[in-house]
Amino acid sequence: NTTVSNGILAYTTVTAISPNSIIRLNTSAGNLGLSYAGTANVHGLYINGVSQPNGVYGSATAPIIGTGFIRVVGNLVASQSGNVITFSWDKPNSKLQAQTNSASVGITGTWFDYPGGGTSPVAVTISPANPTVFYRLAPLP
Repeated sequence: NTTVSNGILAYTTVTAISPNSIIRLNTSAGNLGLSYAGTANVHGLYINGVSQPNGVYGSATAPIIGTGFIRVVGNLVASQSGNVITFSWDKPNSKLQAQTNSASVGITGTWFDYPGGGTSPVAVTISPANPTVFYRLAPLP
């Protein structure tokens, strides 16, 4: 997790960026300098506190400067239609997990692999019997 709130965080090789990186940029005083050829995968990108969707970002997106690109592949995207939520992601080697919240456990309890959650997308039917369920991406074993 790297926050750039003043100055420039500069990368000169595509391999210098970890695919597990989450980069947080402040457009008023910080820049991300990508001085390499190619595209590096990252887990997340926030600009002024707003999570950016999965996709490719470069100098056309302030405050990124330089010739290189980053690809956000870590976001779990959800869309709802009626009583079905469809989860999708493009982070390689990831699976969907779920955990039902209870007052005695909170979200620190046991997470379970969602059935069929090893590949994106996954359609989940909402059940009134479980009003509070959390979902996350976890690495495949």
